[in-house]
Amino acid sequence: MNKKFALITGAWFWSYLIFYGLFDESLSQLRYFLPAIPVFIYFFIGCLLYLWNKIKLK
Repeated sequence: MNKKFALITGAWFWSYLIFYGLFDESLSQLRYFLPAIPVFIYFFIGCLLYLWNKIKLK
C-alpha cells in the first residue's frame, strides 16, 4: 500500500466531514458530501481487499 497516498486521501475525506460538520444545515443539504463519496468508496474497497488478503494468508 502507498501510505503517502492513503494519508492524503484520508485527509481529503476527513476535511469534508469536519468542514461540513461545522454547519448546522449541512445535514439537510447532503449534496455537499458528494465529492467525498468516491473517497469513501476507495476506502471501502481498500478495506475489503485488506481483509480478503488477511483471510487468504491464514
